[in-house]
Amino acid sequence: MSTLRGIIVFALVTALTAACSSEKEPPAAESAHSAKPAQSEQDMRLSSLSDQFDRISSYAQDNPRELDKILIQAKNFRAEAAGTQFEKKTEKLAADAQARFNQDAEETYRKLREEADRLMARGKPRQTLEVLGEYPAEFFSTKWQKKIDEMIEPLKEEAEADRRFDILREDVARELEGHNPEAALDLVDRYPESMRTGSRKTQWDKMRSELSAKVEALREQRRKEEALPWEELFAGTSMNRWAPQSGKWELKAGVIVGKCVIDPQGFVYCGTEDSPWDNFILELEFKIVSGDFLVLGIRGKNEGGHSVFDQIEFRPENFPRAKFHEVTVEARGNVFTIREKGEKQVYTQDAESGFTKGPICFFIASGTEVHIRKVRIKHLK
Repeated sequence: MSTLRGIIVFALVTALTAACSSEKEPPAAESAHSAKPAQSEQDMRLSSLSDQFDRISSYAQDNPRELDKILIQAKNFRAEAAGTQFEKKTEKLAADAQARFNQDAEETYRKLREEADRLMARGKPRQTLEVLGEYPAEFFSTKWQKKIDEMIEPLKEEAEADRRFDILREDVARELEGHNPEAALDLVDRYPESMRTGSRKTQWDKMRSELSAKVEALREQRRKEEALPWEELFAGTSMNRWAPQSGKWELKAGVIVGKCVIDPQGFVYCGTEDSPWDNFILELEFKIVSGDFLVLGIRGKNEGGHSVFDQIEFRPENFPRAKFHEVTVEARGNVFTIREKGEKQVYTQDAESGFTKGPICFFIASGTEVHIRKVRIKHLK
């Protein structure tokens, strides 16, 4: 009996032990199962960080001058990759990008500096400025940009001096074309002394020397011409030398009064086709009372009933009405020079008719009245 009781107790204990064991096994299985997802999330994070690092690295390689963007991306990524291998790799990437950028900035500066030095050696400050202006904007904050800025400031002064010297040469050429070397010499003398340096000083000295010689030759020529006699064509007393062709021309109170009312134009001639007036100086005093213009015709002739002359027009916009103007006209070769007494402005124009000598004339348009009180001419031999 006691033996049977012991067997029953043993069986119950064994059953309870088995039951307890079966109840504890599932939680252990669950713990082992939950560790796998945690390990998978870490792998996914590292994989994502690797992809981001590769993108930043590729951008840095493809855009080495975009340093600011590279450093911002690296800084943001480094915070995200803290505690991983990519944190250190990103620090190295940023340092390498900075080193490449600095090297690029220096090499670019040295190349531009070499070209700038060559141009300056040839005396070309404006071209030098253009070259230095090509330094990339990405390097604006580098020490090399500061070096370029230090070069640019004095170059600006040189470039301005060159620009003004080019303008001077153009103005001088224009004055010489108008047979006015004295005005050209005045322009040269007014070029700032502070800008007469280097090659400009050499050119300025040469230009001034040549112009001084021209001016002296002109003055000598004038001294000789002053001794030549004047031929009075009208002195306020007689119109004997003038032949009106159309319009109304008459002597009144010491002046020739020319009017054109009906005719399309009014003409009055002095001299003939055989007149020796080729190169000459003519002095004229006139007043436009009304109408549009007075025309001085020189070196002309009559062709098929038509008068052909080289024409010099005096218009009210340059010679205001209601006052007498004293004008000197010089005819030298194919160039005519017109000066008004008391005025600095000199007008020039080229001969077009091809005639080398002949009479002179005045003509006016319909509706015009002019007064002429002096005409004299000096033949230049």
